[in-house]
Amino acid sequence: MSCITDYPVSPEVQAWAQEAELTTLPQVFEHVARTHAERPYLGQNVEGEYQFKTYAQVHGEVLQLAAALLELGFQDKDRVANFSVNRVEWPVIDLGTVYARGIHVPMYPTLSTAEMAFIVHNCEARFLVASCKEQIKRSLEAVRRGDLPHVEHIIALDYFEVAPDELPAGVRFWQWEQLMSLGSDTLEAHRPTIERHIEEIRYDEVCSFVYTSGTTGDPKGAMLMHANFVSQMESLTKFVGIYKEDVELSFLPLSHVFERVCYYALTYSGSSIGYARGIKSVPQDLKTLRPTLVPSVPRLFEKIFAKVVAQSGGGLKNRLFNQALAAGRAYRLAKAKGKVPFWLK
Repeated sequence: MSCITDYPVSPEVQAWAQEAELTTLPQVFEHVARTHAERPYLGQNVEGEYQFKTYAQVHGEVLQLAAALLELGFQDKDRVANFSVNRVEWPVIDLGTVYARGIHVPMYPTLSTAEMAFIVHNCEARFLVASCKEQIKRSLEAVRRGDLPHVEHIIALDYFEVAPDELPAGVRFWQWEQLMSLGSDTLEAHRPTIERHIEEIRYDEVCSFVYTSGTTGDPKGAMLMHANFVSQMESLTKFVGIYKEDVELSFLPLSHVFERVCYYALTYSGSSIGYARGIKSVPQDLKTLRPTLVPSVPRLFEKIFAKVVAQSGGGLKNRLFNQALAAGRAYRLAKAKGKVPFWLK
């Protein structure tokens, strides 16, 4: 697949870019990491309790990943294919790739070996990230079969042992910790390049390929610019009313653009994001994290609402439930107006 470089940019996007202070993902994250350095950013459930990394910690990891990629010969517009579930490393991969001036290609973690291999081959990715045991196994299977001729580096987020003779010539296997250690060791050497990227990347540069589901034929890669994401995160933040005090429970796949824009909007606002352990753990993770925002499809909310109503059994419990809903709505409306009365705090 060749990345189309001669494509029209709409007058609306051009007008937005002339007015906006921040127009690229690196610009946004540099600003947010400075403004909210010590605020909790990305969290995961560890033995029943959410543990968070701060914006400053994640920013450091983003720089390390960008440095590691550059040390391995990463070139402008190189692709990083990401075969991962939602987890704290996902935004690091996303932002580290664009800091290196590359193109992030996220994929659903449920794809079969053949489906994953089609996308990785089609986008000509040289770097392939795989998160858990199943994704790592599928990635190795595709490489051994010769289905991924462009791949030079496989990066495992979970620890996974692979003997050197199990890989084809020219393919190197990395544990996540190894790659981040390489980035830490070489960061100062590559810092000038990274800083130049932050300054030079344009709003109309492609930063991601988002592939269609493939239900009507082979998946197609939609090219998305920095401006697509940054303008959306600005609009969503203002329309929904997202604040630094907000906490999101993230469980929809980040490979889908809906959850991805939500993560960008929460980041833009200096908010916190906690990742669910899986779809089945969402009810328990809701209790543990106590989020203020839960992006989802309507069907999930309908199921939760129906279950709560059924369990309330009418009477006092039902009245208390309705009062709680009314208080929540009133709080968000008051927050959007900039003044929350003491009885809603």
